[in-house]
Amino acid sequence: MFATTNSAAVDQLIEESSLFDWTIIEEAGKATGSELLSPLLLSHRRLMIGDHQQLAPYGADNMIKLLSSAESVKKALRAAMPYIARYQKEPGIEEIFNVIEVDDTDFGRLCADTLTVLTLFETLVRGEIAARPNHGRLRRPIFHKLDEQHRMHPAIAKIVSDCFYDGTIKTNEQVEKKYRNGSPPFRFSDARLPERPIAFIDMPYMEPDRLAPARKSIA
Repeated sequence: MFATTNSAAVDQLIEESSLFDWTIIEEAGKATGSELLSPLLLSHRRLMIGDHQQLAPYGADNMIKLLSSAESVKKALRAAMPYIARYQKEPGIEEIFNVIEVDDTDFGRLCADTLTVLTLFETLVRGEIAARPNHGRLRRPIFHKLDEQHRMHPAIAKIVSDCFYDGTIKTNEQVEKKYRNGSPPFRFSDARLPERPIAFIDMPYMEPDRLAPARKSIA
C-alpha cells in the first residue's frame, strides 16, 4: 500500500489493527512527528528515509519560534479559547487549556517536549549522534548517514557539502571521473558565459522592488 502519512486510509488501517511487514517513509525529515507516528504504528519494522538538513516540516520555522517562548504559547492558547465553542471541543481539549495554569517551569518543559515531537526525525538522529560516544559498539545504531553522492557534478556537490554538511559529503570516484573527463551536455551560445559547471549571474532587474509595479499593473 502507498499513501501519504496523513491519509485517512492510514487512520482506518490503524483502527482495523492492520499490520504490515515493513513501514517505509520517504522524505521523513519533512514530516512532523504527528505525521510520522500513524504509519509507524502499522509495523514493527520501520525504515525512515530523509534528511533534516534539507526541507523542514511545513510551518516548522513558525512553530519552533513559538515553542521557544513558553509565554508566547500561553498567549496563543488564551487567545484561542474564546473562539472554540464547547460543542466543537474534542475529548481532552479542556486539558490542553487547563495546562496554561501550570507552573512556568513545567510549562516550559512541556513546550520543549512538544518541540522534540514536532521535529521527531531530527530529534532521533541528533539523539543517536549524541549517544554514540557513550554506547560505542554496545548496541546497533538506529541510523546510517549516506555520505557519498552519485548524481551531481563534483563542483555542485562541493558547494552543497560545504554549506550544509561541513564538507562531509563526497562524490563517487567513477561519477567524478565521468564529469571530469566527459564532454558537457550542452554549450552556451553566448560567449559571455564561462564554460564552467556553475555560473552565478547577477540579475538586478529581478529585484522585488522593481517587480512590484509590474505585478500591480498586471493585477
